[in-house]
Amino acid sequence: MAPQLWPADAGVPRDGRPVLVMIAHPKCACTRASLHELQRLSTRFEALPSPPALYLSIIAPAGAGPDWADGPVLAAAASIRGLNVYLDPGGQFAGRLGATTSGHVLLYGADSRLLFSGGITSARAHEGDAAGQEAIVAALYGRGASSPVTPVFGCALHGPPGPEEVP
Repeated sequence: MAPQLWPADAGVPRDGRPVLVMIAHPKCACTRASLHELQRLSTRFEALPSPPALYLSIIAPAGAGPDWADGPVLAAAASIRGLNVYLDPGGQFAGRLGATTSGHVLLYGADSRLLFSGGITSARAHEGDAAGQEAIVAALYGRGASSPVTPVFGCALHGPPGPEEVP
C-alpha cells in the first residue's frame, strides 16, 4: 500500500511541485504500453501552471549495472519530455512506495499528500484511455480524483519471471 505522505527518505528531489512516479520493470512487455500512456498523459499537463515532476524508477536486481535496463523501455522513456529516469537497485524505492507491479504510478501533490495510486492502462499491455489517466488529470486540475486508486496491470516487480516478460 502506498504511503499517504511522500517518504522523507525517498531520495527523489522535490521542488515544491507535484511528483508523478512510475515504477517499472524493464523486462516486462507491458511496460512499453504504460510508458506510451505516460507520454500521452504528460501532454495533458502542459496547460498546468505547475506541471508535476516526472520520474521513472526502473527496478534492477541488486548489483546490476546501468546497462542492465538498456533496451526498448529506455528508448520509450527517452521520448517523454521532462522524464527523469533512475535505477532502483533491488527495488528499495519501489518498496517504500508500496509498488509490487510494473507500471504502478503514484501522484503526490505539492503538499506531499498522495493523490493517486494505480495503473494508467485498462488492461495488460493495452493502450488507450483508462480510469487512472482521468483520475490523475482530475487531481492535477483541482477537480478531485473520481477514482484515486486503480488496478495495475503488469508483471510482478519481484519473484520468478512471468511468461509475458521479454528477455
